[in-house]
Amino acid sequence: MTIVLVAVAAGIGTLTRVATADRFDQRLPVGTLAVNTIGSFVLGRLVASGSDALTVLGTGGLGALTTWSAVAVGALARPGSAAERTLVTSAMIALPVAAAWLGLASG
Repeated sequence: MTIVLVAVAAGIGTLTRVATADRFDQRLPVGTLAVNTIGSFVLGRLVASGSDALTVLGTGGLGALTTWSAVAVGALARPGSAAERTLVTSAMIALPVAAAWLGLASG
């Protein structure tokens, strides 16, 4: 039963990420940055709490919501200067890592 719940959570996470990116990632990957930052914070909280929901919500839902490939493409495949891409890439890495740290620290 756990595998089914992980798959359902992954489906929901994927659909949420795609819908958010479609809605907000116009010029800059704001939607992708938001879901990765929020998802990293929530995952940090789940890990810190030792919650039984970690497998289903953490691996399935948040794993599908916060994907490295979405970060890489969102940060690097945008038009603009090298400086802009560097700034976006730095934010796409630093903010989710900081959010995960806050989630762990607050759990």
